[in-house]
Order: sequence, then structure tokens, then C-alpha cells
Amino acid sequence: MIDMYPYCDQKIINFVLKSEYPKAGLSSSTVIFSDQEAWPHEWYIDALATHPDHWGKGVGTRLLDLAEKVAKKRGYHKLSLNVDKENPRAQSLYEHKGFKTTNSMTIGDRTYDHMIKEI
Repeated sequence: MIDMYPYCDQKIINFVLKSEYPKAGLSSSTVIFSDQEAWPHEWYIDALATHPDHWGKGVGTRLLDLAEKVAKKRGYHKLSLNVDKENPRAQSLYEHKGFKTTNSMTIGDRTYDHMIKEI
């Protein structure tokens, strides 16, 4: 599974997400994250996940390749993502695919490395 979008759609994603809050018993005024995750001119990979039964089979690699194709088709020259500092397995995959850490940021109560790949 991959969830990705351009920087400029960040607010739209939050708006859509808020419409689902009542299903989880949350008020629509609930703030889960107020932190910015992507920056201008980035095609942002918000989430990437594979079932553990499929780890090591190239699924994540193929999803990242797809993200690059979609971003290029939409005119973007940077892919970005945030990886939890406590997830070295994911960090290793992203580095293998050419992502470089540009800075660290706090989202919610966790610290992430913001990684960029020029495409």
C-alpha cells in the first residue's frame, strides 16, 4: 500500500480525513497532527506498507518505483517522505532507492528523518 500526494494537497487530505473522524468516535474538531510533513515542490509519500509475509520480496521497491513514475508524470522533480528514526529497516530501503536525509522533524510525539530523492 502506498499513499502519496503533492505538497499542495496536504490540507485537502486532512479535510477528507476529518470527515471520517465520527466513525472512530472523534469530534470533527479533533487535531491529530498539526505539523507540516511535506514542503513546496515535493511529491510526498505519506505511507508505504507491506504485509510482513511479503517483506523482502521487492514490493516496497516496486511501490517506490511507481511513486517516482507518478511524480514525474505530474511534473515533480523531488520525492519526499518521513521515516521514523526507530525504523532502520525502512531507512535502509529508502537509502537503497536513492533517498537522502535532509533534516529531522517532529510530527506528533515522534522524531522523523525527512528524506528527499531528486528525480
